[in-house]
Amino acid sequence: MTEEDIKNIIKEATVKITVTIDETIESGTGVLINQQDKYYVITVYHCVYGKDNIPLNINSGNIELEFHSTIYLDKLTPINIEPISSNIVIMELDNSIEKSINYECLERVYYEKTYYIRGFPSGLMGSPHFFTANCNDADIDTVGFSIELNNLTEDTSGENAIEYISGLSGSGIFFSEHGKVYLVGLVNALGTKGGVFNRVDCIKLLDINKSNIYNISFSDFKSIDDISKQLKKINREIAEYSCKQFESENVTLYNNLDRKHSNIFENQEVYEKNFRAIKNYLSGRNSFSELKLVNASFEKELLMISEDILDELSSISKYIEDKKHGQNNLQRIEDKTLEVIKEEIKLIKKDRYISNKLQEYLVVGWLLKCNVDFILKDEDGI
Repeated sequence: MTEEDIKNIIKEATVKITVTIDETIESGTGVLINQQDKYYVITVYHCVYGKDNIPLNINSGNIELEFHSTIYLDKLTPINIEPISSNIVIMELDNSIEKSINYECLERVYYEKTYYIRGFPSGLMGSPHFFTANCNDADIDTVGFSIELNNLTEDTSGENAIEYISGLSGSGIFFSEHGKVYLVGLVNALGTKGGVFNRVDCIKLLDINKSNIYNISFSDFKSIDDISKQLKKINREIAEYSCKQFESENVTLYNNLDRKHSNIFENQEVYEKNFRAIKNYLSGRNSFSELKLVNASFEKELLMISEDILDELSSISKYIEDKKHGQNNLQRIEDKTLEVIKEEIKLIKKDRYISNKLQEYLVVGWLLKCNVDFILKDEDGI
């Protein structure tokens, strides 16, 4: 997905909000969500009810929603306004908008991703504007988080900061990964009142996910780091029972593995080596299954890489002088496989744990399926 594709999706979802009551005007930004053929605009609380301690007495007629996109060219008013918490408001629309929203909601924020924001800052005369941002907040497991906005157009420090950010509140905070766009939060306020514009406090979507008012669904997105942590926990639970069950259900495969290990290890080591190899294979298979869910093309990519690895390993002789020679050959196979995985599979980047698990899955898979063999020369009479 290109940056232009990402921005087009966000553009379609961004709404300009104007609240007018008596002579008081509040302006801000919201994000369009559709769920089960119903449409909503979400924004931060003060964009609707103001910043004073006593909230404005608001009804639907006080609110004007304006879409600067191809979704809807006219202005709308919501048919229902619902504060979800002291942080977030959801406004329900009628069903006159007939277009799906191509992004998913998350209740988590991910560290060190590039985020995209589109809003209507007063400093730009209320015109729509895109910003990119980074989340460098180490404490991202709380309700709020901070980001730093990039690509500013002018000085926004000191007194200019409040004027500049006015109107940007309520803007959605998006990122893209694996060909999808995700919404993780909303712009709320300046990091400090006398600070600089590029540090902004934001609100996560936790309150929406916990609320059962509108049953808005959230994605089960997992980053590579999430998967890695989950797999470590699952793989620790793979015990001897699983390996024995594998042995009983896959007799031919187990015999293939046992024969090869018998040729390169001492007799007293063979069973332990078999157990560890099967344990590693099952762990690697878990990793492989999880990554397939994240990216549909991953299975094909790994298959192509494994074929390339086999071609490169053809130079490693299956005939061995002695057990030590066989162990060295196996180590060369493991090293080469890990090297190719780290270089070629961009999805996992440099995650060491998952790289090792995929290596074990491929190498032990070969041992089980006879794609690699170790034959003692004296047994063949060579």
